[in-house]
Parts: sequence; C-alpha cells; structure tokens
Amino acid sequence: MGTADESGGRRPEAWLLDTLTAVSRAVTEADDRASLGHTVPDALTDPPENRAAWIGRTGRTDGTVRIHAGSPAVPETITGLTDSTTESALASGAVQILPAEDSPEYNRLRGAGEIAGAASVVAIPLPAFDGTAVLHLYTDGDISHGETAETFERISDLLATGFECRTAERELDRERERLEDLRSLVSHDLGNPINVAAGRLDLVRMDCESEHIEHVESALEQIEGLADEGVLFVKAGRELDERSELDLEVLARECWDLLDDPAASLEVEPMTVYAEPERLRMLLNQLLENAVVHTEGERTVTVGPLPDGEGFYVEDDGAGIPEDEREYVFGRGYTTVSEREGNGLALVEEAAGALDWEVSLGESAGTRVEIRTETW
Repeated sequence: MGTADESGGRRPEAWLLDTLTAVSRAVTEADDRASLGHTVPDALTDPPENRAAWIGRTGRTDGTVRIHAGSPAVPETITGLTDSTTESALASGAVQILPAEDSPEYNRLRGAGEIAGAASVVAIPLPAFDGTAVLHLYTDGDISHGETAETFERISDLLATGFECRTAERELDRERERLEDLRSLVSHDLGNPINVAAGRLDLVRMDCESEHIEHVESALEQIEGLADEGVLFVKAGRELDERSELDLEVLARECWDLLDDPAASLEVEPMTVYAEPERLRMLLNQLLENAVVHTEGERTVTVGPLPDGEGFYVEDDGAGIPEDEREYVFGRGYTTVSEREGNGLALVEEAAGALDWEVSLGESAGTRVEIRTETW
C-alpha cells in the first residue's frame, strides 16, 4: 500500500502513524519530566503536515495561558481568552479536535510564522500538572479521517503515562535523598550532642554541684532541636494532601507574628498560591525565620510575586550571602549563626520539592530566595 492519496499528498494513515511514532520516541528518550515537556512539541512537528505545537498552562483566575515550551512563533503568553480551546480540553479532560478557525488561541496566533494557515487544531489535556496544562498542535492533517480521534487518544494516554512515570522517578529520587538526610541527621548530628551529654553526666555523678550541668542542659536542648528538625524533614517530604488556592499575604503575616522581633518589619504584596496549606506554611516559617535570624538591627523582609508571575520570593535587606558560598546554602548544615544547626534552607528545598516547586537564590543586595511554583 502506498503512502500518497489521490491528490498526491500523503495518506492520512501515514501522517497519524508518524505523529504517534514521534511522540512515542520523545517519551522513550526523555531523561526527566522537564525534558519531556520541552521535547514533545518539537517531536510533534517532525511530520510535514504538522506546522507547530506548544504546551501551556492556564491561570486559575484570569484565563491567561503561559507557554512553557513550543515552536518559535508562539509568544510567552496568550491573554484575554474566553471560551478557549485550552479551557474546553481541561474541563472535559478529553482531546479536542476542531477546525483551526474555531479555536480562540489559533485566532490570536494565526499570523505567527508557521502557524498561519493551519487547517486544524488538536488540544490534549495533560493531567500530570494539576489540571492546568494542555498540549496544542496546529496541523494540515486530515482530521476527518476515521482513525484521527483514536490516534490522538492513544497519544494522550502515551503522554499521560510518560509524565506520570517521570514524576514517579523524580519522587523516588527525592525520597532516597530525604531518607539519606534523615539518616545523617539521626546517626551523626544527633549522635554528637548525645555523646557530650553522656560525658558530662558522668562528671555530674561525681559532683552534683558541678558547672558541667549547664553543658548537659545545652546538649540536651540541641538533641531536642535536632529531633524537631528530623520530624520536620519527614513532614516536608511526606505525601501531599489536597491543594487549594491560598492567600500568600495572610499566611506570611501569620508566620511573621510568631517571630515577635520588633526590630524587623514585613512587607507583603498580595498574591494567590495554589498549594497544600501545611507545606506552604512550613516553607514560609523557615524562610521568614532565616531572614530574621541571619540579619541584624533594623531590617525589612519582603514577600512578593516573581516578575513573570510563576512563583514568589522572600527577600531581606541584610548583608546577603558571599558569592563563594551561594552553591552550598541549600545543603544541610550551612549557617552563618553559630547557635543554629543550618537546616532551614534544606527544609525549604524539601518542602518545595514535595510540591514540585523549585528553589533558587535570586540577585539581591541582601538574601533573596525565589520559589518557582510553575515548573516541569
């Protein structure tokens, strides 16, 4: 059987097979979820009938679609959409196949490079991203062919499995790292103060009024603190409860009130974050406490959205982190305060990782920690 139809173009079966094969190859070869999210749109444009593709995530309140990966002609955001193809795909949870002119997204992009003149749109929801992500394909393939819907349903299932497997792999890696952190915390960090306490107690037995009692008490306080941090590490990495829309300003101020430091002030810009409440509260507690403890005198801590709207930051106006130490700050044990164990930012990274968020240091005269909530 040949691959050309009566008009001289390729048969629909060849287009559908090539499209399915391209996606299958991308899923198989991707190293992780992030690389899969970036390679799939490129792979989809391998068949000549397919003009462009992109993956975007919709805002939960304003309907804006932010493009995370796709063809060069696609802008970073598409705004002002109503009754969009993206929303239809997400609401139904099913693949949408329709003429291009019936898609609001296409009508916004129809003059952009290779997208111009496309005959049809295929929109595939990606359930691995909290019901916010959709893959769009602009094609000249024959969507009226009897196998079109079935083929794109298979592609949808293939992508869902691919993203789920990569997510599971990432969770396993993160779990192994978390357990290693906990093992180190208990066997090494907790062992040292216990040994100190045991040694000092031997001395106390010989002299009940010994000055060594103070050292014993200090060591036992360290044990208590390390045990508390061990519990926090376990909580930070455990399975997620249900997420919801949370007012970042309200949570930040509630966490700030617990610090009770009259020399420090808090400034917060309003923002809504989709997260698990306990995990976000834990993350804010650690960041705000870190900002207060590691700065001195009159100081201000600021919490606000990132410029691209895909996360938030916590920033202080202190001395900042030395350039040669920036790569170590999220490791366990890093601290600039001798009485602290140095696990605060490690806990922040753990809690953020459980939410599939990314943590990094931003550029600032002080210390600026950025939390990116829209990640792959």
